Amino acid sequence: MGFNSSGTRRRRRIAGLVTIGTIAMSLAACGDGGSDDTAGGKVTITFMNDQVVAGMPLEEAIHKFEQENPDIKVDVLPVPSESDYEAKMRTSLASSKPPDIFRINDDYVQQFTQNGTLFDLAPYVKSAGLKDSDYAAQVFNFGKQSDGRMTSWQLGYQSTIVFYNVDAFKKAGLPLPPSTWSSKGWTTADFLADAQKMTDGTKMYGATVSAATNYEQTFTHNNGSQDGVYSADGKKFTLADPIGVQTVQWVADLTCKYHVQPAWADLLQDNADIQLFAQGKTAMLFEQSGSVPYLRQTIKSFDWDIAPPPAGAADQANEASVVSYAVPAKAKHHDAAFKLLNYLAGPEAGQILGKGGAFTPVNNQAAEAISKASSGAPKHADLLAEAAHHLTAGNKTNNTLGARAIYRPALDQVYNCKSSAQDVLSRARPQVEQALGQG
Repeated sequence: MGFNSSGTRRRRRIAGLVTIGTIAMSLAACGDGGSDDTAGGKVTITFMNDQVVAGMPLEEAIHKFEQENPDIKVDVLPVPSESDYEAKMRTSLASSKPPDIFRINDDYVQQFTQNGTLFDLAPYVKSAGLKDSDYAAQVFNFGKQSDGRMTSWQLGYQSTIVFYNVDAFKKAGLPLPPSTWSSKGWTTADFLADAQKMTDGTKMYGATVSAATNYEQTFTHNNGSQDGVYSADGKKFTLADPIGVQTVQWVADLTCKYHVQPAWADLLQDNADIQLFAQGKTAMLFEQSGSVPYLRQTIKSFDWDIAPPPAGAADQANEASVVSYAVPAKAKHHDAAFKLLNYLAGPEAGQILGKGGAFTPVNNQAAEAISKASSGAPKHADLLAEAAHHLTAGNKTNNTLGARAIYRPALDQVYNCKSSAQDVLSRARPQVEQALGQG
């Protein structure tokens, strides 16, 4: 299981177009954040968030929480700009009055844990009697540290799956991809063969994979790597090992050798891969499930559905992005903060938060209810809940962001068909491993 809340080299993802938003919200009741003091017997907790999306499911869930807990009021502090959010988040965490809860990129969890920024929620989990079996356990325990502390809290996850144009498959006379998590007729070789048959010059490309950087962990793991992108100790850049090199080259060759994938330059604009699929210009799209609401709203001219990632030689797993929040160690209302987070990860709030399909609730009961209640595209939305049983985890490091800042820009040369994956990853390896050692 690998999780990556930003997930990309890239640009801001579809959240700006629709709503990762189903989880990142601003509430109608929010003002300037109010006070985190206790007044008149009511505790006010502050909830720092990275999107302003009024009227989204989180608003409904928090209002229900407030109704059921009249002694607690929630003030949301929305910071809709990605760069502004990070700056304000760091400033707020360094202040004497940090927010009681804040949205955290999972790449920061280990670093912020080590420097003492995050509050340990493990005693609350134990006291509440929460059981792993009630949740997608790997997602639920993402914030658990090697010493037993739990320093981040997950509301759900976005699986990396294959979106496909049903009409394009039928027109090409191809059987549809599997509707369950199966490798029968659905390997990377099958994926490529289908992409070749559906490619029609520049009118229709068979697939887009390279824009979704989650492929690095997913495909490398499925092809047999024991480590994925980084070694278990977080110090080695194992994407530069033979299996990783072969994986990156295969993805680049979808453009450079097989001509079934758009040119890299056509995929650099924000969400270009998703928009090309929505426009009927690519037949298959490897992406996160957070794109579901946008595609539901946008696609009117053809039928589409989802399938699991194609199987590699060793496995058929997917990497998921987690929806993570954390409580600062210096926050004033730890009890009330946990009470809200626990509610948001529960079955009632989970069913509310899962509306629209932007992410799958971490609570199993809620996830199953969402799958059964799903109507319209994607027809096989139950695969999103099933994905929790087929996760691969990217190993954690102390400087993942620093490592990515080195090797992902370098990979442009591979995707642009100017250099081989072997050459680029080999050259990047010493710099990446130096960065990992500096974390």
